[in-house]
Amino acid sequence: DVFVATAVDAKPGPGLEVVVSSFLAELEVLGTPPVYLAVAGTVLHGSEGAAGKLRQYPSEAIAIAEDCLGIVDGCQLHVQDKELRHQEASANLLMVLSMMVVIGGMTWVLSAMLHRDIVQPVERMVVTVSELSVNPLRPLKKNTE
Repeated sequence: DVFVATAVDAKPGPGLEVVVSSFLAELEVLGTPPVYLAVAGTVLHGSEGAAGKLRQYPSEAIAIAEDCLGIVDGCQLHVQDKELRHQEASANLLMVLSMMVVIGGMTWVLSAMLHRDIVQPVERMVVTVSELSVNPLRPLKKNTE
């Protein structure tokens, strides 16, 4: 509230600079360094084009347009969120690797099942047919006695 009230007055001087610098320092501590800050049309930090210099996709900047807690219209704040984007990229990479492990496991299971249920019976039929072609009078079942 102190920041907004002081910034709305936009009276240049040490009081405004202290409030703005403490607000910007808090943003730095939160891991979202400010790129641009304007209140009621007065630019307090950076330039409006600075946010455009950051990567657009995936976006490295968040544009926040608020009414300054209901006190004044026309607040603009652009902050960097590179760390958040790095966390999202890491999470996406972990998800892709997990999906690769699941798909690889499912492929292995499907391969084993197909080999057991289709390939081995066909191989046994091929052996039986080849044995019958050599000796057609041979009994199909072997006596186990």
